[in-house]
Amino acid sequence: MGTGQAHIAEEGRPQPDKTVLPRTSPRTLQDALQKEIETAEHIVELWWASRPVHDDASDPRVARRFQELRDQARSIDRPAPYTEALRFTLCTLGDGHLRLVDDPAETTEYFSGLHFARADDKIIVSKRSVGAGKGGQAKPLPGDALVAVDGTPVAEWLDRLCLVPGSTAQHRQTLALASLRHQSRYAHEQPTPRALTLQRASGETYGIDLDWTALRPGAPVPCVGAKMIDSKAKIGLLEVRTMWCRDPAGNTSDARFMTQLATAAKTLKKAKHVVVDLRGNPGGSEWAGKRALGMLRGGRSTWTRERTRHPYAATSEIVDVYHQPAPGDPTLTGKRLSVLVDAGCADSCELLAGALSSAEGVTVYGRTTAGSVGRTVAFRLPYTGLLLSVPVTEHFVGRDDAPIEGRGIVPDVKVVRARSDVRVGVDADLEVALERIRN
Repeated sequence: MGTGQAHIAEEGRPQPDKTVLPRTSPRTLQDALQKEIETAEHIVELWWASRPVHDDASDPRVARRFQELRDQARSIDRPAPYTEALRFTLCTLGDGHLRLVDDPAETTEYFSGLHFARADDKIIVSKRSVGAGKGGQAKPLPGDALVAVDGTPVAEWLDRLCLVPGSTAQHRQTLALASLRHQSRYAHEQPTPRALTLQRASGETYGIDLDWTALRPGAPVPCVGAKMIDSKAKIGLLEVRTMWCRDPAGNTSDARFMTQLATAAKTLKKAKHVVVDLRGNPGGSEWAGKRALGMLRGGRSTWTRERTRHPYAATSEIVDVYHQPAPGDPTLTGKRLSVLVDAGCADSCELLAGALSSAEGVTVYGRTTAGSVGRTVAFRLPYTGLLLSVPVTEHFVGRDDAPIEGRGIVPDVKVVRARSDVRVGVDADLEVALERIRN
């Protein structure tokens, strides 16, 4: 369920099969593309479970967008620009899981070394990796505000960008800012933007050229970490950074996730209160999310309430999905829990946040989550062979069955980050949570 992944339902719940659509022999590329667009629209019409959230029935946006794509395809004479056009069309429909699936063999990942976040209603540098801002140009500093991107005012650029789809305004902006740090491009594309205009706290404005570096497979980033942050008050921090744990070869590894989860449980064994940091977690495997829930809650607990799209049958009922930890799974039961979230928490991260927020005595801090969740099925398109990912489930949280898609998990305590906090390295979300815990 993570970004750029085709995730198939698990544990026996209803699901469509991955489908390979039949091929025909069109006379021209334009004929092939027209037929493929018709197929893609038909798949979206049949399977897109979250369409009512994103498509107003009085404004047939889906049909209009696909018609615009048909018109554009009539003048396309190569597959490459068609792929970009289809990616853009799906992006404009506003569902983070309705998208083309990245093929590692056909795409390259790039990294700029700069991290951005929103604070005081500005887009600011939150972190600069070693090597970012090479040569004699000015060095971006934490707290510096982003003013323009390739000469376009940053607000206008954020509204215009549609490289990766997002399900809500906060999700789209988070993805847009993330694309300034890391992005995946097709082989025929180059990473953009090339130049940024920034402003110091003093008001001084300066420009830099982004130095994009193609990423090569390397050591996997830790997916779970833990530490005691207040031994006297017995407060521990559990960081769950992703639900896609990977081995050194870059393959998804459930065993690595469980190993790191077990190590975290030992580190936090003496804690009385655990702060669970889910910020920036893009989601991934529900399997991993459930194991984290089982460690924190213990016993049988509700993972989510969901409804699966069945296009050839009556609308299905909302059902409870439970998780029961297996014997030998790591456990941290008996701890008081606080949870940190933001708009970077998406997909199965939101399911975990929702499951924890429904538990008695748990307080959620930060900012509203992405509002982008839905188990997906991948359909292979007949002429280009591209994989079209479509969300086929709806998910709900709380006693009122509030939908997560298009809404997100709203924190109990909203924390607004200040530019000055980022400049001096203060984690406002964590500080607010710690103050309340200690009091």
